[in-house]
Amino acid sequence: MPEFISSLALAGLDGTLRSRFEDDPAAGRMHLKTGFLEGVSSIAGYVKTATGEDVMVVVMANGPGVQWSTGIELQDAVLRWVFER
Repeated sequence: MPEFISSLALAGLDGTLRSRFEDDPAAGRMHLKTGFLEGVSSIAGYVKTATGEDVMVVVMANGPGVQWSTGIELQDAVLRWVFER
């Protein structure tokens, strides 16, 4: 498992998540993989909550234009909720 998790991008630090959760307490605590297609937005991986619990997260949405801001906003809201629990 450690090898798999280390292959995922760290929110706020690298990969496709470099610019998300920058300068935020959640930066570096979310190992995630993003995916986008026309009309589809997804993110999945592991979040270490503010209390230190490891939680697996999957967010998938589909609909017109969801691969842009709407899908990312939804993902960020769910990830923030999980991190703060």
